[in-house]
Amino acid sequence: MPPRKKRRPASGDDLSAKKSRHDSMYRKYESTRIKTEEEAFSSKRC
Repeated sequence: MPPRKKRRPASGDDLSAKKSRHDSMYRKYESTRIKTEEEAFSSKRC
């Protein structure tokens, strides 16, 4: 079991890095979309 644990991080790291990169991109897009929606809503209310 220990050897397997040692070898796994390499592939797991690559996958998590890819996922985190995608997550950050998606989060950035979501935050900008929410911001524009909030601005439109606030201007509509006024």
